[in-house]
Amino acid sequence: MARVKFGGIITEVSGSVGGSTFQKSLYGNTIRNKPISCYRRSPGQVVIRGYLQQLHAAWRSLTAAQRTQWNRFINFSNQTIRRDSGVLMSGHDLFIKYNLAKLMIGDSILSVPTYISMPVVPTVPETDIIGSDGVDMVFSVESIYEETELFLLLQLSSPRIPSRSFSPLGLRNIPLTYDGSGSFAIAAPYSAIFGFVPNHGVTLHYSFQWFSKLSPIFNAPIVGTTVVVAI
Repeated sequence: MARVKFGGIITEVSGSVGGSTFQKSLYGNTIRNKPISCYRRSPGQVVIRGYLQQLHAAWRSLTAAQRTQWNRFINFSNQTIRRDSGVLMSGHDLFIKYNLAKLMIGDSILSVPTYISMPVVPTVPETDIIGSDGVDMVFSVESIYEETELFLLLQLSSPRIPSRSFSPLGLRNIPLTYDGSGSFAIAAPYSAIFGFVPNHGVTLHYSFQWFSKLSPIFNAPIVGTTVVVAI
């Protein structure tokens, strides 16, 4: 591993070039040999790869006019790429990202974008986000959730050390079942993924993101750590 020092023209580099990977760590900016992928396929990866193949085929089947609409929609929505808030997404990337989320909740692909603003997103409490009694487990919001206008993607971790800061590593997609009162039942999917339902008092890391069901608009992921409360 070699340490990298930048000058006045190049101030930051990330990603891989050839057989080398640039990254920022506790030791500063470094360059190291690019890691070799082990190509392990989990059941979740197989499902997502199948969705991506389906979406790329769907994009190719769009007419030129439909693809133009997706490219022009960015001027309305102003969605940017993850690494740089100053760079807008392409229409192709927006089509893939938005429709991947729709497929993950069992919804159909949106072929033509509609110019509808983001609905009002339910607020989520700063604490007491997740409750459990070791059998039942819920993810809570503070207002009624309109299933016809919005959908939610939630990711959770297994129990973590309370003092550990948020990390996206180990987060898993949790399918949601809405109970109609402002909370989502998540005990069954959490147990299916991690093998058990945690009791109250443990710390979990989370990420959730709201999407419009009617238009390819979504908010930025909200991430953090929370202590599971008793229900």
